[in-house]
Parts: sequence; structure tokens; C-alpha cells
Amino acid sequence: MKRERYGNRDVIQNKNNLDKEKMRNKYSSPCEICLRRIKEFGFGKIAFSDRDGNITIHKVSEYDTEHQSIVQKKLIEHIRI
Repeated sequence: MKRERYGNRDVIQNKNNLDKEKMRNKYSSPCEICLRRIKEFGFGKIAFSDRDGNITIHKVSEYDTEHQSIVQKKLIEHIRI
């Protein structure tokens, strides 16, 4: 994971998002929780790779998701209500 500073914002890039065999970007949309935090921090736009590996740019105010990370999906199996 690589962290860089842009102005007063930290940007984190996960180098594990590349399929080393095909060298293609994997789907990297922010999860619901991360998107909520991104909005709280006041970001205007976000960029990530879509399901086809293409980089897409979205206005945070217009973007919505129900995406869950792999870890979130695994943990939800163990939660009993």
C-alpha cells in the first residue's frame, strides 16, 4: 500500500489491485462505508477501475454504491442477530 500527500489530503493506493498474470486493473469501487467517509472528508471526485478494468471518474455527490469489500462479505457470514 502506498500513501501520498496531495495538498491537505492523503491518497492511498493499493498495489494489490493488479492481476499480475494479466496486468489488468481489478474492480476497485469504494465500499459503502468508504464512500460515506470520502463524502465526510469533502472529496469532490473519485477515480477507480470499473469491472472491465477501465479507470472511471465520478463526482462524489452523484455517486452511490452498495458495494461491499471481500472482508465485509466474509464477516457478515459470522454476524448473528
